[in-house]
Amino acid sequence: NGAQSSVVLVETRLTRAKVEEVMRSRNNTPELRVHIATWCVTSRLVFGEESISLRLVDGLDRILKGPGGVGKKSALVDFLLDKVPTISRVAAEDFVSAFLHRTQVAEDAAATTKSGGGGPFALMFQIACLDLKADK
Repeated sequence: NGAQSSVVLVETRLTRAKVEEVMRSRNNTPELRVHIATWCVTSRLVFGEESISLRLVDGLDRILKGPGGVGKKSALVDFLLDKVPTISRVAAEDFVSAFLHRTQVAEDAAATTKSGGGGPFALMFQIACLDLKADK
């Protein structure tokens, strides 16, 4: 007789609560934690589970507490493209502009538009923000 084996697929999801727990344990910048959690939730909802990991938390913390303006936007765009290389630079810029507008972490008006961007990824970011509180 042949031996039988079974395979079980285990799916996991990185929740806002887990991201916040990790940020507290790593002593990430307290005033930036809500913004990092927003990035993680919205990125997951817009680009999929592969777009986030706990390794991103420290990198986002460094970028967000760095100098504002266009440099911060450019760093976030490159950061997103490193994690999700299948999207275009325009899509990444659109998402990042909406993120910076929502979170107000860019001091320089040149880094973000008044509307937070108007392309499809800015719209998807805004829709994803509707789920921020529901993400547990």
